[in-house]
Amino acid sequence: MYDDIAFNEENPRPGVIINSPHGSDVYSGVPKDYIGDDVTVNNFFAIILGNKTALTGGSGKVVDGGPNDHIFIYYMDHGGPGVLGMPTSPYVYADNLIDVLKKKHASGTYKSLVFYLEACESGSIFEGLLPEGLNIYATTASNAEENRTSNDNSVYGSHVMQYGDLGLNLVEAMSHRMHIDNSMKMIGKLLFGIEKGPEVLQTVRPTGQPLVDDWDCLKTLVRIYETNCGSLSQYGMKYMRSIANICNPNP
Repeated sequence: MYDDIAFNEENPRPGVIINSPHGSDVYSGVPKDYIGDDVTVNNFFAIILGNKTALTGGSGKVVDGGPNDHIFIYYMDHGGPGVLGMPTSPYVYADNLIDVLKKKHASGTYKSLVFYLEACESGSIFEGLLPEGLNIYATTASNAEENRTSNDNSVYGSHVMQYGDLGLNLVEAMSHRMHIDNSMKMIGKLLFGIEKGPEVLQTVRPTGQPLVDDWDCLKTLVRIYETNCGSLSQYGMKYMRSIANICNPNP
């Protein structure tokens, strides 16, 4: 992370970052291994390859995995045809990134790799370049020719694309989790409004009160969700309190 927001002269609350007008601080406690001038293409590629000797600055952490490890890379910045933004020069070019991913596969240091890319024209980074057989799945927020439009990790107006090995079980699990997360957020916003929705779903009742007053309501809502939105699965069990809060009086 470039880390140019918290103490920016235009930030009215130095050292604090919020993502909604009355939100809590999302900056405190965030690990920052590479910031400022240490955020470079060279370091990015060295981190992926686990090449500590190629690093300049930063904490020295790299993806030092083995043949049974699953790797997840999330990259968000500006983008253009065949190029990704970097806060320092030079940029990330598609052919160089693909070469690094091929080298990573050849090193035998992962079992599967998932790459989420959020940038304009991000499909151009993988289209026609990322071959199958590397155990790499890549998904982009837009195709090779359009701007990325997103809000709250959901994409509107642009086309999400998939590349590489599309059948990875790790990918299916992550996609299902994202579906549940986004569905629950949307339900909260539709029922209680954009500002109040997250607050209602995350409310914890005072000590001594049961999870829900009307258990039939809870069970009904679970059935309705699973009928229309798919199984909650074990991951979705964490949202049982959120569903209960919909049933509770004066949410």
